[in-house]
Amino acid sequence: MHAPIGTWAINVTLRPNLGSIVPQIRNGRVRPIPTTAEARSPLLPEVPTATEAELREFVVYS
Repeated sequence: MHAPIGTWAINVTLRPNLGSIVPQIRNGRVRPIPTTAEARSPLLPEVPTATEAELREFVVYS
């Protein structure tokens, strides 16, 4: 996840540590970008997938 904060940006890998960022998302301190997974996360069902957000040409390199 990339979350711009003023002139700062935070990059968070959302694998095993998703639970640690959920409170910040819930209280509005961090705004998530769409997930790159095929389905929404059960922990953050309000965060759409890239496809749902109509990011058709969104590419992830790993």
